[in-house]
Amino acid sequence: MYRGLITATVLAAGITGASAATLDTGHTNPINLRASFTPDSITVGGVRSAHPFHVTLWQWIGADSTRDPLLTGNGKGPGCTTTLLCTYRPPESGRMTAKVFVGGWEQTSSVTIQCLLSPADTALNDSTNDFNLRESLRAVLDTSNADSSSRAGWNASNPKGWKHESGGVVWKLPNGGGFMTVPYEDPNSNACAYHFPVSSYDTSAAPVPGATPYATYHDHVTLAKDTIYGCPDSAVVNGVGKVLTKQFPGDTDHPYVAIAQSNDMGGPASGHDSTTVDHTKMPMYVMDKGGTAWKIDRQYNSTPYQAFDYPYKGGNKCTWPKKLR
Repeated sequence: MYRGLITATVLAAGITGASAATLDTGHTNPINLRASFTPDSITVGGVRSAHPFHVTLWQWIGADSTRDPLLTGNGKGPGCTTTLLCTYRPPESGRMTAKVFVGGWEQTSSVTIQCLLSPADTALNDSTNDFNLRESLRAVLDTSNADSSSRAGWNASNPKGWKHESGGVVWKLPNGGGFMTVPYEDPNSNACAYHFPVSSYDTSAAPVPGATPYATYHDHVTLAKDTIYGCPDSAVVNGVGKVLTKQFPGDTDHPYVAIAQSNDMGGPASGHDSTTVDHTKMPMYVMDKGGTAWKIDRQYNSTPYQAFDYPYKGGNKCTWPKKLR
């Protein structure tokens, strides 16, 4: 299922007409997108008339950032050339952009077509705040330098290196206002662990009056068989627990380099994650480096949500873009 998020800017082109449209990914129903511009009329000698315009671009960028990027041209679909109305069947989530030349300059606007995830999740499917939780889960991978080398950033003042887990708290806004995330950086986090202090989800830390803590979120920055430095001495290496692991490259005081196990990928929660869920009495969202978001509830059940899938392989994919804007 897809939902169009409509954005319109004063004195700029705005895509309208797709208001809250949802699409069944199994049948890829079309969606109508209409570009608008402001001002839409001119007055000369007291006579008001429609403003001349020319649509220069309709462009679709799918979740894989490559699918059918240009819709303006022959054979690209009905109405997606020089008219304000474009009818398109998005096969996955993505972003539609329109450009309109009017009044001597080109105006641009775009709209996000997002996928409603199944099984349904209130926070992940929250369109009220432009799917804020999804954006935050994507962003923590960047904050954590998840793609950096495990050796990167080691120095005397930064013993954890660049790669480290990052996250925050999901707040439920009052009066049906949806959800808002507030990042929290654990100064002691590393590539294996992240901790939430009570102060990060205490009601006194609410982003707006009346908001209540709903969940926590963070990422897992390692995949199975990744090399890890700076983790606790009790890490499991090659099936052996409670071994001393190297804290930095060249560490001669610890005999082993930690190797991430499969359960570090984010699905089944680690023991510490389960303890946090039990302590906070709130769900936990985990984004893993492999591109799957997990929801861990109070019973330690893990529900996976496909987040990123590159390249797009066809079928009824339900992914969200890496970059929404």
